[in-house]
Amino acid sequence: MKLNRHLSGIAGAMLASVLALPAAAAEKESGVYLNVDIGPSWAEDVRIDVAGISGDAELDVGVRMGLALGYNFNRYLGLEFDTGFLYNEFDQTDSSLSHVPFMANGVFRYPTDIGLEPYVGAGIGGAVNVLYINDFGIDDSDADFNFAWQAMAGLRYRFANHMAIGVGYKYFGTLDSNYGIEGVNVDVGTSNNHMLDLSFNVQF
Repeated sequence: MKLNRHLSGIAGAMLASVLALPAAAAEKESGVYLNVDIGPSWAEDVRIDVAGISGDAELDVGVRMGLALGYNFNRYLGLEFDTGFLYNEFDQTDSSLSHVPFMANGVFRYPTDIGLEPYVGAGIGGAVNVLYINDFGIDDSDADFNFAWQAMAGLRYRFANHMAIGVGYKYFGTLDSNYGIEGVNVDVGTSNNHMLDLSFNVQF
């Protein structure tokens, strides 16, 4: 009888440990994570100067795809490296202005007991900017690298251990850039992009 009670106690303890595993995993507060996102990108008009003649150019709604690898130091603070691709065409042309960012972001998040996780963040870094002109008999492109910055905010829902989906807003800006298009100097002013995204986040 004592042996049975002892075995029952051991079995009960093992069962309690097994049942506690998902909760312990869900409460993991630090570690490496990966975030992927995609959504539309609205680019503000840019100032373009061609051989001393300048004017504002309008860009159509484009697309942004992003990939971030980060580390959560605790349940609130994380640091990530963020890259991706932004693409917008100039209005009524096949010409385009695109960006490949390389950003370091600080992210503050606030997990809740119901799985919702609002977050805000900001970052600095650089971007490879590509101007492609396919108009007026010109078919040429050039790239420039310069300083970039961004800010973000959004809401995630943690639907499983270490996995979440979310919606967010991101602002991305770069300094003036300079290009050589068929031997002609083209200056493009500060670029400002506003983006909405759907994201998937997984913590390891």
